[in-house]
Amino acid sequence: IIRHTRFSDLVVQHRSETHGGTSQLAEAVLFDAGVPLLLLPQDMQMTAPPDKILVSWDESPTALRAVRQALPLLAKASYVHVVMVDPPKDAPDRSDPGGAFAQYLSRQGIKCELSVCNQIGGSIASTLDRRATELDCGMIVMGAYGHSRLRQAIFGGTTRSILSDATLPLFMAH
Repeated sequence: IIRHTRFSDLVVQHRSETHGGTSQLAEAVLFDAGVPLLLLPQDMQMTAPPDKILVSWDESPTALRAVRQALPLLAKASYVHVVMVDPPKDAPDRSDPGGAFAQYLSRQGIKCELSVCNQIGGSIASTLDRRATELDCGMIVMGAYGHSRLRQAIFGGTTRSILSDATLPLFMAH
């Protein structure tokens, strides 16, 4: 798969019944081919970019890489909502979390709204999925595997959780 996808701009994959297979293929595409992945819920067909998109922003290099690679999709959306889940309270931009990122999107011609959410009852992945559903978004854009493979294997992480639990299309990049 890696040999065939390394010269692709995007890999589109349907979530499989066995979530382990979904995670393994996603890891191969994201880590080894270095190509962004659009993961669709099983049996879903996508004919056009969604009109409303949620961006998960955690100020990580992988989140920024995902957004940069999703810019053509974000530019076509009429509504982009940036969500930060429990940003660090001691971050340099704690008085304006995500403000610099919103300015970056604005310079790209993308209008966005920004919200800070608390992780309530569940994982960050379930918080993002719930927020996207509340806002009637048709896709989530996020960085994937911001931590090492070893840490993900031992402790799990947001990427693994959202790969198995998300109900919306996911645009991910590493």
